[in-house]
Amino acid sequence: MGMSIINYGLILLIVFLSVSSLYLVANNLYYDQSLIAISLFIIDFVTVGFIISGVWYVLNVPNKNKQLIKLNKHPNISIVIPCHNEPFNIVKRTFDSFKKINYPKDKLTYYLLDDSTDLVNSNLYKKMCVAEGYLYISRDVKTDFKAGNVNNFLFNHCKDKLIALFDADEELSDFDLFNCCVPQFQNNKVAYVQTMKYSRKGTLFENAMSETNAIMFNLFQPVNSMKGLSLFCGSSAVLNSEILKQLGGFPKSIIEDVAYSLRANLAGFKGKYINWNFVIGEKIQSFSAFKTQHFRYNKGNSKELIDFYLPNITKIKFELQGLYFIQFTGLHYVSIGQVISSLTIIFVLMFVQLNVMIYLIVLLLLFVPLFTCVSLARIYSGSFRLGLFVYLLNFSIVIARIWSAIEGIFNFKSVWVPTANVQESKHSISWALLSNPLEIVFGFSLIAVGLIMITPTPLNLFIILWTGGIYLSAPMFSYLFG
Repeated sequence: MGMSIINYGLILLIVFLSVSSLYLVANNLYYDQSLIAISLFIIDFVTVGFIISGVWYVLNVPNKNKQLIKLNKHPNISIVIPCHNEPFNIVKRTFDSFKKINYPKDKLTYYLLDDSTDLVNSNLYKKMCVAEGYLYISRDVKTDFKAGNVNNFLFNHCKDKLIALFDADEELSDFDLFNCCVPQFQNNKVAYVQTMKYSRKGTLFENAMSETNAIMFNLFQPVNSMKGLSLFCGSSAVLNSEILKQLGGFPKSIIEDVAYSLRANLAGFKGKYINWNFVIGEKIQSFSAFKTQHFRYNKGNSKELIDFYLPNITKIKFELQGLYFIQFTGLHYVSIGQVISSLTIIFVLMFVQLNVMIYLIVLLLLFVPLFTCVSLARIYSGSFRLGLFVYLLNFSIVIARIWSAIEGIFNFKSVWVPTANVQESKHSISWALLSNPLEIVFGFSLIAVGLIMITPTPLNLFIILWTGGIYLSAPMFSYLFG
């Protein structure tokens, strides 16, 4: 990607602050070998490692490239759109957009896979399919969520080698999609071709939620793909149905897309990634929907860590080990690591003899990640403010990520995943409190312990309120955005 002098300056400042922080904690450890000093060093060392990896990704992300290739042959393609209670007007808009695609119309078959429980929407779907010539498929027993829905199509209805899979809200915005994706399948080892995923623009907060999700799709993906690891991300992709069938369809996982990608890669197949956005999806409607998405993803990722990654770690190519490690541990760091970091900061103020160097270490530990986040957001998307919201969003779902990881690793059934009607939950104090009990308890506990146990100097008060208060962004976002 293109880099201005300002952006290079921000990168250099991030590296300088990170290295300075690490030097200070290492120097402190030389004079103080206490458990708290050791904890500070480990936390800062890991934090700096992930900061540098984030900088590496931003510096290596390639420019957008459409990769338009002229086709000599046009294979048949099944355009498959699973639905689950999506508004009819959005589903119709999606199907209407795909009728404009630049590809021979006699080579395309459209399928609507209806897993809806809303009979009104289902009837509207059926009427549209009859009127437009789409094939409507519904299951009597709706098991295994989206994976089960697509697998039912794959093994009982699929006739074409290529499947183009899209979400019900993804409107086609660039009609050259197939002319870019289909040529990749001349290589028989290609299991899927993934494209960029983008959401419609909305408010600053809605854009921050979308950008937080897009980090995986549009930052990690293009870089990982160049290094040899492309993941299927659930939609906006074309798949080889023969390979999918050969591998038994989508695994029974709540992140069936990533789970399939990893198994295909281990079996000797590969994915391709095209760094171009051909479709645009709906923006995330509420904070609770955003939180639920991350809860589900991190639970599935944690379960895959136990079920797939660790049993197969020796089978993974050496050059991909680092990418797999980041895939399976990155979110655990930005959740568990941040909580441990917050606790350590409070303990430092409580039990360590405070001096200028200790305060500098604490402030760097607090604000280097914040500065990194807003600076990388400025470099990648052009907005400091967006980066600030992304940073706060990350803390707002830290506790949910930790709980989801526990459920995934120990295979617990979810006790409760917070969801609500957007309009009913906005500006509802009861919803904000009931949907974020652990965040509220943890945040206020840090503040209370700090106020009781730590000498109340202005700087100490600021550090205490910041360290505990940042977790209260969860109920604040729930109140403001549902």
